[in-house]
Amino acid sequence: MGFYYQFRARLVEAVQAEKTTNGDGLGADPVFWKAAGDELLFTKALTEPKQAWRTIRTFRRAVLSYREELQKKQPSLDVKAHAWIAGFPILNARIPMDDDGARDLDIEGEPPVVAYRLEHRLSKKEALSTSIDYLGPSIDLGFRLGKLAERRKFIVSADLAYLLCDQEDKDDKEIRFWYEGRQQLKGILGDRPYPLFWIDMNSGGIDVQEDGLLGRQPIDRHKVRDFCRLFLDDTAGAMCLPYIVSDEGKAVYSVIPSAHQQALTDLRRLAAAETERDSIPLNTTEEASASKAVPKITTALSTFLSRVEATAPTKSMKKKPPNVPSRTSRTGKPRRSGKK
Repeated sequence: MGFYYQFRARLVEAVQAEKTTNGDGLGADPVFWKAAGDELLFTKALTEPKQAWRTIRTFRRAVLSYREELQKKQPSLDVKAHAWIAGFPILNARIPMDDDGARDLDIEGEPPVVAYRLEHRLSKKEALSTSIDYLGPSIDLGFRLGKLAERRKFIVSADLAYLLCDQEDKDDKEIRFWYEGRQQLKGILGDRPYPLFWIDMNSGGIDVQEDGLLGRQPIDRHKVRDFCRLFLDDTAGAMCLPYIVSDEGKAVYSVIPSAHQQALTDLRRLAAAETERDSIPLNTTEEASASKAVPKITTALSTFLSRVEATAPTKSMKKKPPNVPSRTSRTGKPRRSGKK
């Protein structure tokens, strides 16, 4: 049980140290999402691109700090970590944990509308009375990548690797990227091979000496960025280059793909139509005409929604709106060295 509390304490310390050294560049603190078996998951909302680099640096320091503390007491145990990003409410979605939560938030409706209304509430920084969960292909990807993390290998998704290298801190030598090649991940991109990038969690020792003997070197960050751009552009819209949107809906980093912009417009119209329809008493005739007035879901939106729904783990889950985190980091419970 100590792991669940001690690592969180190390993360709080690392966040405070980052803020002391670099001011408010980190943005909002990482938030505990949930425990999943022997793992802890955290989310971090990104409002500026450089927050990604500072978040990963902070998380890496927290893991190394806890590792040092742990191995003084139990040398046979260790920790590992990975991180990925996810966008909302397109491609993925955030959802209330239960139907009562949706009613409490006054955001009931069709699944896509619930997801959109929840995003609107979150953008206004409102305190929520229910727990939030995440759903979608980006979340599935994150869990698949987590199985590949190792003591030395802090695995990061391709879109996160792109964002980190596009907004790198040139004076920071802490974060070094390595490439493992491409590997099929079950249920991801139709089993098309996915690139595996990782950040080195070693600060020295025999692994570094072995790298020298074998002539292995970290990958140039510009090469990582260029490769990830080509890969993401070649996924036929299933993935895209990361972008960040302000609360007003304006892009503050990169460009919103046109299909995503159209889907967001559709969601706004659906939410407005449902609100208007629910607020006016209708007789049978009026109800029929009102249903015709609901905006048509375009191909762009229906494609995104079908991808999210396809990731629902059970049939009952499909009745709930789609959902996903802005960014997710994850760390595993201590494990015995040499075992995944």
